[in-house]
This record gives sequence, structure tokens and C-alpha cells, in this order.
Amino acid sequence: MMEFTAMINRLLSKYPESHRRKLYIRTFAVIPLTEEDCGMMEWVPYTHGLRARIAFAHTIAVWSMVGHIVGLGHRHGEKILFDSTTGDCIHVDFSCLFNKGLLLEKPELVPFRLTQNMIDGLGITGYEGVFLRVCEITLSVLRTHKETLMSILETFIHDSLVEWTKTHSPAV
Repeated sequence: MMEFTAMINRLLSKYPESHRRKLYIRTFAVIPLTEEDCGMMEWVPYTHGLRARIAFAHTIAVWSMVGHIVGLGHRHGEKILFDSTTGDCIHVDFSCLFNKGLLLEKPELVPFRLTQNMIDGLGITGYEGVFLRVCEITLSVLRTHKETLMSILETFIHDSLVEWTKTHSPAV
């Protein structure tokens, strides 16, 4: 297959449209050790597949549990960012807290956003592998430190900006 992809790269470099767009297949060296199914593959530098998948699982699991606890709603693709260099998932826009998602025109009844595409990104174990374990660990930490976390959340109740937003925002 490596010979085949090398030939494709040579052909792509000679065709003006593909050359201009710098199209290519990234290749790597393979040394066959047997005639059938054993060989050594070059370590491909600057690849982060497993590390990024684990980071993705970690960050969506932590955010899912934290979001569930604080009632974070109105989650969609523009409010969940993805760092393509690390695999991290980052939530933005926290205007729909404390189960305000239940008051939307189409109430959000799920505790957190976990789409099929997100599950596919978790790899072969889906949500029953790293994701589930990190959810368990996160919930344990949140339970253990609930007094500390509640003291921070209580300030939201007395925040005048939150009150102003309630009276000056359009119906959710």
C-alpha cells in the first residue's frame, strides 16, 4: 500500500490542479518482517490520535457532569467548541443555567448533550469506557466538595446582574 500511496503522491504533484492545492497523502515507512501480516511501522511524528481522543473523553465527561449539576442548558454546536490540536471540548455561553432550558419553547429534558457524533468520537468503547469512568470520578469530586461549590453558586442568587438579566431579557 505504501508503494501505491507514493505513486499517488507523485501523480498528484504532476497534475496542475492538485499541485496548486498541495494535495497529498501523508505516508510513513513500513518494513515487512513476514510475507503476510507482520511488519514494523515508522512512528508518525506530530500525531495525537489517542491522546486527543482521551482528552476529548475527559473534557466532555467533566463538562457533562458539571453541566448537569448546574442545570446548564441550550447546548449546541456553537456553544460547545472543540480544540483540534488537543481534543479538548470547551463550553461557552452560560446564560442558560439552573435548568432554564426547561423553560425554552422546546424544553430540554436531557441532563446533558451527548450526541451520536460525540459518542463516535469516544472510540470503540463509546460512553462505557473512559467517558463513564471520568463521569463517576467527577461526580464523586463534586459530591465531596458540595459545600464549597454551593457557596460559590449561592453568590449567583444574590448577583444583581443576574436579577437585571431576568427582568430585561426576552422570554427564553
